[in-house]
Amino acid sequence: MRKIAIALVTITQVFTTFPAENVAFLDGTFLKADMYRAKGFEPNGKGVILTVNKKIYVHHFPRTGKNLAPSYFYMHSPNPYNMAKCTPSRLSFFNFQSYTLVEMREDIIKMNIPLKKKVEAVKAIDSAMMGNFPAKLTKPSSTSQYAVNMWQTSCERMFAYEFKKGIAVWGKKLKPFKKNDLVNQGRVFTKK
Repeated sequence: MRKIAIALVTITQVFTTFPAENVAFLDGTFLKADMYRAKGFEPNGKGVILTVNKKIYVHHFPRTGKNLAPSYFYMHSPNPYNMAKCTPSRLSFFNFQSYTLVEMREDIIKMNIPLKKKVEAVKAIDSAMMGNFPAKLTKPSSTSQYAVNMWQTSCERMFAYEFKKGIAVWGKKLKPFKKNDLVNQGRVFTKK
């Protein structure tokens, strides 16, 4: 009886733990990150909060020509650890490459989160995979270098304490991920 209980606990831990994934953004940013799943901050229809090395990831929205509008132009949602709300860390699913969305979708389906949030997130991922971006994400005034600079300045000011204390990590400060590793994984994934 005791061995069965230990086996069940082990199996449960294996299937509820989601290892870090290779995440690819449309703007060309690549990183290894987890989805943040604390109560109240689970993935939902508005998007997902990412963590890198157990620190909240704040995306820097680099200006590459393929970037979408920074989060504060279209989303107001709470941040974990009482971080400033005016610069949200939640990222819309529209910001990610399609093969990253497929992996996220599979992980979210397996997650132990409220059913309503799970359904909203899956619908949002399906919508993002169609590639029909909302106008507010592609508006030239929201994706300009000026808008990106405003976002980056706002984050550096609002999250200075969190960055210093290691609660959050700034996308600009991360070491670039090797694109080839992710591209090769994408090719393998599409062959399956």
